[in-house]
Amino acid sequence: EATENVWLTPRNALQRYSEREIELAPPQIMSLAHLSHYNRVRDVLHAARQRKPPVIAPEAFQQEGSLGVCYPGDARHRLQERALPGPSRLIYRNKRFEPAGGFEGLFTPSPEPFADPRAGTAAPSSSGSAVVNLICSIEKADETPVSWAALISRL
Repeated sequence: EATENVWLTPRNALQRYSEREIELAPPQIMSLAHLSHYNRVRDVLHAARQRKPPVIAPEAFQQEGSLGVCYPGDARHRLQERALPGPSRLIYRNKRFEPAGGFEGLFTPSPEPFADPRAGTAAPSSSGSAVVNLICSIEKADETPVSWAALISRL
């Protein structure tokens, strides 16, 4: 359900999330972090044409009493092939999902080698100037829709 519509750069959207101005679910956080590495929409589209869409398949877990979400390539995930550059897990703390490195951890390269989907495009930029309007949905393995708000409200 949308309550407001706004156009933001990926990095600006993540900054607003970090400052508690907007709410984002983990799939949106990870997608925006990935998109923030591109200068232009044209670069994102070019990169997307260079490979099959990655299998994201977030998996929830508990860590020291906190909810976590891991992605392919993380040691806790059933799929060991990394799907996206950047952090492979988010931890729910201070009523926010964030990587171990905090907000800036969203923009750091992967610790492991990753086949860069941007090969052949203009150099990426941390400015995140490509503008996106993002809608995400996720499903559990049994294809039952997951409500992140319902999951978080139980914490």
